[in-house]
Amino acid sequence: MRRSTKQISRAKALDIAHRFELEEKDARDHKMDESWRRYLANDFTRRILGIDSQTPTCKKWFKQWLEGKKLALGDTTYVRYEFCLKNFQELLGNMAEKPLDCITPQHIIDYRDKLVRQAKRSATINMDLKIIRSALGKAQNIGYISRNPALAVDLLPRGLDATGRQPFTAEQLSALLKEAKDTDWYGAILVGYYTALRLSDVTNLQWKSVDLEKKIISLTPTKTRKHGKVVTIPISDQLYAWFKTQPVGINGKMPVFPTLFGRTRHLSYRFAIIMERAGIKREMIKSSTGARATSPLSFHSLRHTATSVMANAGVSPELRMKVTGHSTLKVHEGYTHLETETLREAVDKMPKIEECVS
Repeated sequence: MRRSTKQISRAKALDIAHRFELEEKDARDHKMDESWRRYLANDFTRRILGIDSQTPTCKKWFKQWLEGKKLALGDTTYVRYEFCLKNFQELLGNMAEKPLDCITPQHIIDYRDKLVRQAKRSATINMDLKIIRSALGKAQNIGYISRNPALAVDLLPRGLDATGRQPFTAEQLSALLKEAKDTDWYGAILVGYYTALRLSDVTNLQWKSVDLEKKIISLTPTKTRKHGKVVTIPISDQLYAWFKTQPVGINGKMPVFPTLFGRTRHLSYRFAIIMERAGIKREMIKSSTGARATSPLSFHSLRHTATSVMANAGVSPELRMKVTGHSTLKVHEGYTHLETETLREAVDKMPKIEECVS
């Protein structure tokens, strides 16, 4: 078989011809896996054209993929992605320094099983698997790998270890406020109850998002930041009265809760201590899958409480979804003022915490 090497130098032509011969022999003996084929293809390309098309290492690609995700993800979500890929690379060990196409479905299975042994919840494990799927899927689209090994690994069944959040009772809310009095947690609990915002959005709330003249709070929740969705929530009378007692920073970027702002770690634990001191028992429930025990009561329960209280007060599901920000539909600009007033009426139907106790 005659095949041109497109070389002028006889020595170079013989070298390439020899490699062609070795490649053909390996293929005939079924010794060529995908990694080896890619290595040879890159080697030929580099030698003949001077272009390096080598598949990046696992470590290099995950870093590159994360950099591309920075603008699309919120800060909290980015840290979550980074933490997942760091743990996955630790499992890979020295493999992390090898080409990306060396990852097999077994590596993904080993990582999943490791998380199961650590008693992680199925939702947490599935989130990690989806992150790895996404990173490898991008590499497949670019052409670094021919298949996505993570797609060969099934997600864990949903809901098997779900704790199910519970709302606080009126008595529990009063006890929480009493225990948190004279601290930033007092205001944070009020904001969490009346706005149904998540813990990170409450503790990182800035004065630029609070309009006391119009009595509204406008912000883009961290979880939906990549969509640019702004949530506008009317300020209830009780929450407004508390805001009026607080020193408003001249700079709009000043935090409403200075002692809680920017502290992403241990906040849930600190709130759990307040619950304990308030006499609220955190019943720990262990799932059927063996995941670690969790409690149905936490700061996130304030979000459930707000939704439940409004529902019991007769507020329609559509309006409740506007307050909680669950809806993804954009509101027609012509109805903005009317909708804000309607939402204000909905929020004002929520009883004051102190008045809940009878």
